[in-house]
Amino acid sequence: LFDFVCLDAKKPMHGEYYNASLRLLRPGGLMIMFGMILFPTIEDQQAMELLHGQLPNDTRVATAQLPVGCGIQIIVKTEGVAPASPKQYYRTMSHDGGTAQLAGKPPLSGAHAEAELKRYRIQSEISAIDRLIDSIGVPLGGAASTGPGTEALSSTGLVALAAARRMAEQMAAEWAAQEELLAAQEAEAGAAPGQAEAVSS
Repeated sequence: LFDFVCLDAKKPMHGEYYNASLRLLRPGGLMIMFGMILFPTIEDQQAMELLHGQLPNDTRVATAQLPVGCGIQIIVKTEGVAPASPKQYYRTMSHDGGTAQLAGKPPLSGAHAEAELKRYRIQSEISAIDRLIDSIGVPLGGAASTGPGTEALSSTGLVALAAARRMAEQMAAEWAAQEELLAAQEAEAGAAPGQAEAVSS
């Protein structure tokens, strides 16, 4: 069994790969799936939207989607994890903000783990509130923005956005080529009378 599985393959096959990978993942193991929001083809989009409907209802896992890049799905296999197991907390930072020598320390468990998890949740909520307060009055930037007041585009919206960008780039290239052609024609037209004067004198 594997501790970690990373899935980034043909989108129409993602459903089958997901189920096969889940069988190979240990209880409590982590799976990451890429390309969950932005799809290059209609076939990819249809397959992934089907998977979007299945993942939140799969009782074997806990999952969340991050709207970054082309979309990342984070999945933890909960099937086979004993609910009576005591919670553990692996320290990632000491109280003074340092990280030295934490990797070698055993995890906290029981009441100590519960207290650290509660402290972490409260600090996360305070940070989210601070970010929300800081964002008040700040204009949002573009369709790819995330944070308070923004909503991730659907896959259809992202495909349309990519198509609009390609069209704008193509139009800009055509316009630049037309400008170059006009400049060349004007240069030829300006050079022709000068050449005639040189020949006649």
